[in-house]
Amino acid sequence: MIDYKKIMIDQQDFGLNSTWSGSIYALEKALSFVSANDNIAISSKVVIKSYLEQEIKNFKDLQGRTEIGKTLNRIEKEMELK
Repeated sequence: MIDYKKIMIDQQDFGLNSTWSGSIYALEKALSFVSANDNIAISSKVVIKSYLEQEIKNFKDLQGRTEIGKTLNRIEKEMELK
């Protein structure tokens, strides 16, 4: 018997994980740009970098709450122990 509820939950989980992953990637690219750009004043860099780092942390937290995120985090920890 097909469990449609599980399929829907899994699909939503995969979608959210992908969304958060894409957001993290985009914010990390923006952070890299700001870090490398010498035309941005140091005081502005500090504020922008702080904001981007906080947003990255928030999205990583959201990503880690998905089932696939929990699984990937568990695998990553297991690999670090080896």
